[in-house]
Amino acid sequence: MLKSAELNVIVTHKSKESTLEILDCYDMKKYFTEIITKDDGYKRKPDIGAYAYLHDKYGIDMVIGDRELDLKPARELGIKTCAFQNPDLEADYHLSSYKDFFAVVENR
Repeated sequence: MLKSAELNVIVTHKSKESTLEILDCYDMKKYFTEIITKDDGYKRKPDIGAYAYLHDKYGIDMVIGDRELDLKPARELGIKTCAFQNPDLEADYHLSSYKDFFAVVENR
């Protein structure tokens, strides 16, 4: 899924160091154009600041998250949302597994 996207970004409450350690461990850093962490000075989610910045810069067309605070800023900005492993969230799409991403998104 990450390979097929034009670009991927991350907004996380984790530190830059811990986020990069995780991505390096799984050899996934190469898939992300930009990573916003708590070290970048944005207010914590669900504040829309980091999302607005990324949307203005890259034209983000979907946000995937597993918590309401991940998806709320996207909805406020008019960006499509995808709830991951949380069917109770308000979202345009719902996934239980990333392997189902294309089937779910293309069937709507």
